Amino acid sequence: SERQLGENVHFAKSHFGYDASWVSGCLLPFHHTFATVSDVLPVLCAGGRVVVAPGFQPTDAGALAAVFTQYNVNSFSSVPVVLDAWMALSVSLPDSLRFVITGASPLSERTRTRYAARYGHPVVPCYGLTESVCFAAASPVGGGKPGAVGRAAGIQIRVLGPDLSPISGGETGEIALKGASVITEGYFRIPDATDEPFLEDGWFLTGDMGHEDADGYVYITGRRKNMLIRGGEKVYLEELDRCLEAHPGVAEACAVQVPGRFGYDRAVAFVVAAGDIPDTASIRAHVRARMGPIGSPDDVVWVSRIPKSATGKPLRAALRDGYPEAA
Repeated sequence: SERQLGENVHFAKSHFGYDASWVSGCLLPFHHTFATVSDVLPVLCAGGRVVVAPGFQPTDAGALAAVFTQYNVNSFSSVPVVLDAWMALSVSLPDSLRFVITGASPLSERTRTRYAARYGHPVVPCYGLTESVCFAAASPVGGGKPGAVGRAAGIQIRVLGPDLSPISGGETGEIALKGASVITEGYFRIPDATDEPFLEDGWFLTGDMGHEDADGYVYITGRRKNMLIRGGEKVYLEELDRCLEAHPGVAEACAVQVPGRFGYDRAVAFVVAAGDIPDTASIRAHVRARMGPIGSPDDVVWVSRIPKSATGKPLRAALRDGYPEAA
């Protein structure tokens, strides 16, 4: 609704400190709320200006950076893959930039720290979904904690257990949202999809798994559907991705779940090497040291690239469908 949209826009305007002198750059598509709620509406409501780019293409990265320099752009919102592209292409960004906001797909700590060191302004990790209009959690500008997506963005956040009761103490559960910018009346013309995620007391179940620390910082570990159980313990594929990407020989990783014998699901890791392909045994040892034996992938497949969506999310289904033993 207009009211819910306004609530999220007001949060963004206040949280990021937009004012009449601000110039934002917008390279995200307008059909995505990330563009309109992060870069456009809050800056215009503050009296500032927005430089609208026709999207992001690696071949035009230099020209886009030149436009940002011409108009002294102060911030822009992006998906992590674009930040990696800026760095890989050795593009120079303007000194006028004060921060960049990221969301829509997981941000690795490697990308966050490398980008900040390269360009001299911080990356602000955020988290949201269409059902919260855009922002559900946001990191402080220039602050935050490694691995966290921020704190509640003007709404309430709870972590719920399997019985939907709140859990605390850093335990992992499903992230639930409630507040003025969270939809409560269901999906447009899809009544059959309305029952499960909308609880009677106004809470919305996101399907994202994670935990919250004592300071209110939220950490997303994976999707509820991207999970397999081993020996009674849950293994989240996104958590395995991050663990693999912390290995110095790994540039990117994406784990998928494939059926195994006797109902035992197998974890297959598709990995892009950072240089020469490292010994697979070292990859397994790296995972075991950080996640224990339950997290170790059953198979490691070396690939040249990870297929991704337009927002930079890995396409797990495409990888799984191409795995010989998935059928």
